[in-house]
Amino acid sequence: TRHHGYQDFLSVVEGLTDGSFIGWEKKSVVILNVTDDPGGARTRRLLKENEAQVRLLYCSQEEAELVFRAAWAAGQAGASHMWFAVGPALSGLGMDSLPRALFAVRPQGWRDEPRRRIARGVSVLTHGAVAMRKEYGSTGGPNFVTTCMTDANQTQRLRSRMRYFSNITLGGRDYSFNIDGYLANPFLDVISWTPGRGWEDVGWWENGVLRLRYPAWSRYGPFLKPPDDAQHLRVVTLEERPFVIVELADPASGTCIRDSVPCRRPLNASAIHEGMAPLKQCCKGFCIDILKRLAKIVGFTYDLYLVTNGKHGKKIDGVWNGMIGEVVYKRADMAIGSLTINEERSEVVDFSVPFVETGISVMVSRSNGTVSPSAFLEPYSPAVWVMMFVMCLTVVAVTVFIFEFFSPVGYNRSLQTGKKAGGSTFTIGKS
Repeated sequence: TRHHGYQDFLSVVEGLTDGSFIGWEKKSVVILNVTDDPGGARTRRLLKENEAQVRLLYCSQEEAELVFRAAWAAGQAGASHMWFAVGPALSGLGMDSLPRALFAVRPQGWRDEPRRRIARGVSVLTHGAVAMRKEYGSTGGPNFVTTCMTDANQTQRLRSRMRYFSNITLGGRDYSFNIDGYLANPFLDVISWTPGRGWEDVGWWENGVLRLRYPAWSRYGPFLKPPDDAQHLRVVTLEERPFVIVELADPASGTCIRDSVPCRRPLNASAIHEGMAPLKQCCKGFCIDILKRLAKIVGFTYDLYLVTNGKHGKKIDGVWNGMIGEVVYKRADMAIGSLTINEERSEVVDFSVPFVETGISVMVSRSNGTVSPSAFLEPYSPAVWVMMFVMCLTVVAVTVFIFEFFSPVGYNRSLQTGKKAGGSTFTIGKS
């Protein structure tokens, strides 16, 4: 909306998206005028025309209630749309009017009692007044006005006095202000609205670094409840290089780089009870590229998570585990990865067309289709054939000689003459 400071907000967002190396893209800018639209018809129409699923809202508290009411009427406040509210204090809004996925940024200590916050503000003013007194002394001092109606020159003089508030530390925290009157090093909390649990802290900004509990918000809650729309899928996968590669988030930006997508590893009950936060992980690889391409062509969004037991899927004692078990028991809508198709798995889940086939094969050289007359000789070389001929001839000759030598009707162990008188002599050569 046209809430005070919206132009500065737009310029900062444009600078962040244009200079982002992660791949952020600004879809459109919608300026709402809810005060001139009491029925909310124009607001609903503008929200429907905007196809972005992540929305940044900058408005006042009164305007936020009207915008959220129009978003529910337009079907833009469910689990498929994520809202980031910047500026308004949402604690006074009705709980039923808040979107299902809502994030807000609040100063640290926003849960403190008003008395404590007022005391902190008075302490900041006191430190500035003490610094000013040290400079001017007890006799003189600057001239102050007692009304908010002032000219530009007076405003410029007030900006010059912000130097007295440029070095203030309270309780170990920096409360120094810049020349524009804003905290130079703010401490902020990132909070999210969860139905049934209220506002929860999911991250914080300190010393110029944003730290988030990851995932900051799960659209399915702790028990993977299904969403309220059919265009968002729960996808389970398994780490197996090069199909699915799991890495930590980029340490510089805290997010996943352009060729990877966020993927979470669900924690068990003991880890949740101990307050452990999931690691920031990112998935990439051949299967992830296919998933991103399918999501773009078909038109769906997804939450990707890793299977807890690290298995493909096997039936043990009548119970399926692994990725197959996640799909069979409807904890996931789809599984993607290096998964072998067999008869047992095909009985409980539907497989897509295989995109990779593996197996053991025997490869031979391709022939031209004609067979030469000497093809039967090709298995052995000419030298082998000659040796075979010599050996066969020698073995046959020795065998014949032995049989004839011992045969009673042959030479009868006499090499001089045969059975009959006057016969020829017998040798191995003759055999």
